[in-house]
Amino acid sequence: MTSEPVEADEVLVERAILVVRQYQTASFSLLQRRLLVSYETATQLMYILEERGIVERGDDGEPRKVL
Repeated sequence: MTSEPVEADEVLVERAILVVRQYQTASFSLLQRRLLVSYETATQLMYILEERGIVERGDDGEPRKVL
């Protein structure tokens, strides 16, 4: 087992952080468009960003504030 997929995922997370900081908002559609990822991947990224304290908790599908 190699660590390559984990590293690739971390690169994607870092790219997501840059995107939400650049736009000062975070939404699933923004991540999908800017990173060219699926909705499922955007969802996973958003939860990671939330866990790391980068974005606030979601509220009824509204874009999230970048902390």
